[in-house]
This record gives sequence, C-alpha cells and structure tokens, in this order.
Amino acid sequence: RIESHANSLICDFDGVQPVVCKQDTDANKKLWAAWAPVALDHLGSVQTRIGEEAFCTEAKRFCLRMEANMYAASSRGIISAALSGKAVSFIASVRKMEKLHPDFDGHVYCVYWGAFYLAAPWPLGSIGTACQYLESLVKAQPASKRNQYWAGVGSFMAGDVEAASLH
Repeated sequence: RIESHANSLICDFDGVQPVVCKQDTDANKKLWAAWAPVALDHLGSVQTRIGEEAFCTEAKRFCLRMEANMYAASSRGIISAALSGKAVSFIASVRKMEKLHPDFDGHVYCVYWGAFYLAAPWPLGSIGTACQYLESLVKAQPASKRNQYWAGVGSFMAGDVEAASLH
C-alpha cells in the first residue's frame, strides 16, 4: 500500500490542462500481483476458521479483504480488470461493505466507489457518480483529510479546479 501510493489517483497539470495519473505502473502491478494473493490466502484461512458470517461481522477484517481484492484486480491494470470482469469480486466486496458497515472508517466504502468510478473506463466510469459518492463522504465527515482529498480529486477530474482547491 505505502510503496505504491495506495493505488490512488494523483492530480497534475499538463500545461494548463488538468490530468489525473493512475498508479497502475508495471512495477506496481507486479507488486500487487505478488502480495494481493498472499493477503487473500491469509484472510481466506481466517474466514474458513471462523466462518463467513463471523468474518463479515468484523468491519476491519472485511475491509482488509475488500482492499486485497482491489489490489488483486488492479494487478491486471485498472482498465484490464474492469473490462475483463476481474473487478467483479472487488465490486461485490464494496457493495457488501456498504450494506454491512456503512459508517466504518468515515464511510470508506464511498472512497472505494468514488475511486472506482473515477478510474474505470467507459462505459463503467462516471465522474458524476464518483463525485456524488465523494461529496457524500465529505458531508458525513468533513474533518477527514482523506475524505477531503478524494472529494478534491473528484472535483479536479470533473474540471472544477476551483472546487478541488477548496477540499
């Protein structure tokens, strides 16, 4: 996570044009491909030992598996994962996180939905949908730096640099 900038989207400018850089470099994909399956195996053994219901009841455990799914899908490259269907497990995890633990970690499920809709290619990607998730994140916990950052990324990608600077 630390070594690959948490698979975040990074805002920049190409001259005066706003651009967003994804973190799915070859080096990061190689790192994620090596370690995401290890994390999923460990989490899977815990899940087998305690059962699916007990595993999913604990928000931290569930979030770890969701994140491991994200890195496993992203190891194929964000676009390839979305187009090939490999992102299905990750999307199912986010949907389940939203249902089971909506308030966990400052509504973190909104970060995952927002980032997914920002990074996914057409026809899955939607800056408008992403911004709705990211703005609801800020409304839920306005003091969160992470929430403000992601809302700013959404505004930036929507072309509203002024709104992005306010986050």
